[in-house]
Amino acid sequence: MFRGKVMNMKKPDMQTAFARGALARAVALILAMSLVFVTAACPKSMGDTAGVGAQSGQDVGVPSQGGDVASQPDADSSAVDAGDEAVKADSDFEDSISAKEDEKPMKKDDGWRPLKLTSPAFNSGGMIPAKYTGDGMDISPPLFISGVPEEAKSLVLIMDDPDAPGGVWDHWILFNIPVNTTTIKEGTTPPGARKGNNSWGGAGYGGPAPPSGTHHYRFKLYALDSVIGLDAGATKAQVERDMAGHVVADTMLEGLYARKK
Repeated sequence: MFRGKVMNMKKPDMQTAFARGALARAVALILAMSLVFVTAACPKSMGDTAGVGAQSGQDVGVPSQGGDVASQPDADSSAVDAGDEAVKADSDFEDSISAKEDEKPMKKDDGWRPLKLTSPAFNSGGMIPAKYTGDGMDISPPLFISGVPEEAKSLVLIMDDPDAPGGVWDHWILFNIPVNTTTIKEGTTPPGARKGNNSWGGAGYGGPAPPSGTHHYRFKLYALDSVIGLDAGATKAQVERDMAGHVVADTMLEGLYARKK
């Protein structure tokens, strides 16, 4: 009896132990599967976090250098040579004149005539005679002016070469030309006009002398509703600055020149 009783008591204990072991194995399996899932998901989350941090800089504790990086100018892009700046300045000035003219109504029915600049020495788009170049007498060509608006107070004449290798080259600058001027004789300056400095650094006319090829020489005439308050020897940039907002009409005569080989 005693032996049977002992055996009956051990049987339930063994069943309990087996159940507990099965439960432990199930829990271990669940934990293992959870760990595998977490491990697989973590790299993507960490990668995403790193990506966001790399973009924001400050989210992952990376200090920004000098504030907003996008606002830092690139050294190469800011290095613009003098020639490009001169071309851009000319372009901006011409754009401002076009805008001014668009605002001004044309009164053709009131006897309005367009401002004109011509030369008996060459037609617009034609070749400039060598006499008026560095290969000849190097004197200014004769010019005729007509169609000056009644509201004009002064005229400006600028001759330059946009084909020069280093940028726009200024050959001749005259400002405060009297509005009643109709002729500029060759090799002369109209009475009362002031001479600006050309790109050689001297006042007066310097004729075409292209280093190679055929260059275009623009004789640009402007009618202003003001008088420029600059002394003789002013640069083209200074003259154009004073002209801004005062151009009531403009025109251009273009000549070509190429040196003989």
